Amino acid sequence: MSPGRRYYSFLMKLLPAEFRKSRGPELLASYDDMRSELGTRPGVARLASFYSRLSFDLLRRIRPERDRAARRARALDQPQAPSREWGESGSASGRSRGRRGSKSGRGPHRLSPGHVLDSILRDTRMAARSLAKRPVFLLVATLSLAIGIGANTAIFSIVHAVFIEQYPYRAPEELVRVYTHVPGRSEFGSTSFPNYETMRDFDEGFQDVAAFKTIISRVEIEDETVRMLGEGVSQTLFPMLGVGAVIGRTFLPEEDATPGTHAVAMLGHGFWQRAFGGDPGIVGEDVRIGGQPFTVVGVTPEGFRGLSGAGLTSEFFVPLTMYGLASGLTDVTPFEDRLERRFSVVGRIAEGVSFEGARAGLQVLSDQLRESHPEIDQEWAFPIVPLQDVAMDPDFDRAAQPFAAVLLAAAGLLVLLACTNLASFLLAQATSRRKE
Repeated sequence: MSPGRRYYSFLMKLLPAEFRKSRGPELLASYDDMRSELGTRPGVARLASFYSRLSFDLLRRIRPERDRAARRARALDQPQAPSREWGESGSASGRSRGRRGSKSGRGPHRLSPGHVLDSILRDTRMAARSLAKRPVFLLVATLSLAIGIGANTAIFSIVHAVFIEQYPYRAPEELVRVYTHVPGRSEFGSTSFPNYETMRDFDEGFQDVAAFKTIISRVEIEDETVRMLGEGVSQTLFPMLGVGAVIGRTFLPEEDATPGTHAVAMLGHGFWQRAFGGDPGIVGEDVRIGGQPFTVVGVTPEGFRGLSGAGLTSEFFVPLTMYGLASGLTDVTPFEDRLERRFSVVGRIAEGVSFEGARAGLQVLSDQLRESHPEIDQEWAFPIVPLQDVAMDPDFDRAAQPFAAVLLAAAGLLVLLACTNLASFLLAQATSRRKE
């Protein structure tokens, strides 16, 4: 049996059993004829119209047929006048049947699925006619709900993107942000490139370490120049996060070795779709970033936003040693000065090492730095925070979380106000119709 015939047979079960027994085969034969006239490939629109019309016609029959069946049942239950030839026994039997019939008539009334469905359809038509007669009320009520729900959705979307949404990386619970703490300054500061190299080569507590730098630069697309958010990333970042390229490849170690020598770039998936229509032939072509030509070597997967911050999406990626060229700078001192803290560091804790173990390993590293660089009068410290707990910056997150809670509460109150406003409109309408 075809799915359509099963659906029609299911609807027929809402009709009285007596009607199904007498007219069921005829209705199914009629359905088969109409369905065959529709053809084998009628299209979605024609098929939806056919079944909608068929369902409505059948559902419209339910109430009248059930009323007829109920009237027939009541007629059968009515007591019959005693026949003269039966005598007293016939009269007693008639009275007995009458009492039984009246008893069953007083039994609890149960609504059948057909009656309930018919009642819902009737109430829906009545509500639609009532709203059509009062377009101003309909408009005001719709706007009240739209403003309340829209504002609530917008606020929740922002809070979710910044504080709730999780990073889609491999084993995110093993990833941490590594900061540099300088006494008298922020506890969660950036890290210098030489210190990042020292962390990368330090194998105690971490499986891998990567660095990145947020860039805002000019990108030329045909005859238009647009300022976009991007990132300079170390070659180890993509493998550490478990992120590959949908087309092309990620960066090679030699492309991140010497500042200003390998002008290559990866495009973000969204930027690739918008600017180049998802053309895979973009790999190997040049894109001008910061006024300089960069050869595209790959495209990041859909959904990968980078690490610049929750809710932010980086549109392009270049090797970390090329971030200055992509930003329009030529100064290479940030890669040589141990006190020039410009870079953010992410690490993956080694297997079998706890969070406290990784922190202890970084303490050993800070002690070694003090011993190996006595000329730098500075107390090195490298605090770490789980990556999943960082939205923008730990200091910013602490200040913004209470504000986010207030925003969510305000959004809930706004929806409550909209519902209360709509309830008052409905109450006013009910008062105006009290005479009815």
